[in-house]
Amino acid sequence: MSEIKEVELLVVSDTSIFDVMNEAEEYGAHVFDDNGGDPDGPGPYLCETDELEPETVKAAVEAGAKVVQGYKFPYRSNYDEARDSGIEFSGYSSKSYAYTTSLDNAQKLFEIAGHYAN
Repeated sequence: MSEIKEVELLVVSDTSIFDVMNEAEEYGAHVFDDNGGDPDGPGPYLCETDELEPETVKAAVEAGAKVVQGYKFPYRSNYDEARDSGIEFSGYSSKSYAYTTSLDNAQKLFEIAGHYAN
């Protein structure tokens, strides 16, 4: 992926929702794993709804998560400026992409870290 793409995101601010997701789908919260740890960025936890079974998304929303339109863009975690930008995002170095809920923020982060993910 070499550009910013609009996607539907699941937004999880409370990690207790992970238990609900794991009950709905075996290892449902695995989508938030990045090399065995949390994704980069200050949060919230963001992932594409397409990465989950519809029942898992429904259970997460019923437990307090939200579904919103957001943005996916190329990302590499070794760029401290992205992590220190103060912009809310979830960056996955293991997948070489990140998510944010704002196009403006996606463009800023792509300028900081996305160019290096190609």
